[in-house]
Amino acid sequence: MAVALLSLTAVLAGCATPPASEPRGKWMPVNRMSETTLAIPLHQSYIYQAAPIDKTLKGMVTRWAKDSGLTLSYLHPNDYTLYTPVANIRTSSVGEAAAALSAAYAAQGVVVTVDNTRITVGVAAASSASTAAGASAADATDQ
Repeated sequence: MAVALLSLTAVLAGCATPPASEPRGKWMPVNRMSETTLAIPLHQSYIYQAAPIDKTLKGMVTRWAKDSGLTLSYLHPNDYTLYTPVANIRTSSVGEAAAALSAAYAAQGVVVTVDNTRITVGVAAASSASTAAGASAADATDQ
């Protein structure tokens, strides 16, 4: 008898709860379709730019090569810290990014080139020619 009384009390308590409130504020039905279609790109193009994790030129071009599936050939004897002009590079073209890096580091004799599968960082020809001329002059002076 006690069990029946307890069950009856539980059933009646369930009926005493208030109904769910109506939604307030802005809401829309779940299946509402728009009148026009919008394109959603499935493959975003890679943006060549300096990231907060990049500290040096070699580190940045290494990341670029890895992210874009290219190989890196770093032939320059020095690595360089990144500086303000590099922060302005933001392009989806690896060729444009390489040209911008070459311009940014021209004073240091750095040239960045890209072919089909490789990013190459090397010594600029004018810089190596002047170094060779300086070395030849030094050799001539020593004799």
